[in-house]
Amino acid sequence: HGHTHVGPVARRAGDQQSERGKLERNIHRQLQQTHHIQAVFVELLNAVRDLTDSPHGAAGEIITDAEGNTRFELRVSANPQDADSKRFGALMEQVMNYGGVHVAAPARTATGRRPAKPVFPDTFLGLPVRCGKDLVAVVGVANRPRPYDEGTGDFLHPLLCSVGTLIQAHRNIQQRLDAEREQRRAQLECKYIETTLRSIAATVSSTIGTKYFHSLVKQLSKALRVDAAFIGVVGDDGTDIVDIITLYDRGRIHDNIRHAFAATLCEKIIEADVQHHLSGLGEKFPQDSLIRMRGWDSCLGVALRDASGRVQGVIA
Repeated sequence: HGHTHVGPVARRAGDQQSERGKLERNIHRQLQQTHHIQAVFVELLNAVRDLTDSPHGAAGEIITDAEGNTRFELRVSANPQDADSKRFGALMEQVMNYGGVHVAAPARTATGRRPAKPVFPDTFLGLPVRCGKDLVAVVGVANRPRPYDEGTGDFLHPLLCSVGTLIQAHRNIQQRLDAEREQRRAQLECKYIETTLRSIAATVSSTIGTKYFHSLVKQLSKALRVDAAFIGVVGDDGTDIVDIITLYDRGRIHDNIRHAFAATLCEKIIEADVQHHLSGLGEKFPQDSLIRMRGWDSCLGVALRDASGRVQGVIA
């Protein structure tokens, strides 16, 4: 009568697709509301368990360290048994190492019989969660009444791809926030060092003896947790030389170092009154023999002035 009959299996597939879309939207909403990656893993595990009729499950993130080594880090489990099961954990790591859908059939003995002692999990479906080609997470479910198959992974693929994109987007946001926090921390630390240097520079007098300078650069280096500190004096004889009257570098004191002035860090400090470089010091001052010899990579220095404001030297 112009009416297409939809059987139970087709209706079930349609219900699952509708439920999958609903759960996908819910995951998006949870992340927008909480801005916490844990909410994504909770919703992901709940979604996969609901869509596969699985009583057990766990989900975790794939972490890659600075050396490129990867590890699985559990984020959420359906119950303590799932988190504590060594077999469950081993199956999850197999998904990480294999990188594809992993199905574990019911355990059997050598004779093909079920083991006398129950094995947990008895059946297992492991699903990789990717963003593009990168594996970012793994979700595993277990012990549903009927066996799992790889077709379930194909059905869940759109949901897993969407969640993988969300996880990677959250990672990118966190990396940006971490970089911004590190930048603010570095700026505050540099400001503190600059303030400390200026305070010291304001109290330095040419009448103070050598021993005081030794103590000064040593304590300055330790207080600011830096490798080295030095004080240099610019002569009045018109020569392009800076006399490093004392240098503390990695636990040792060095006195009376004659150092070229032109195209060096000391020259820039005197010109600008303050110089701050977080890295790449040797590349910025390739002609500075002191930087090259000492292997310094970062620096903060200020000019030393007398009461009339005339430059007497540098402290860095």
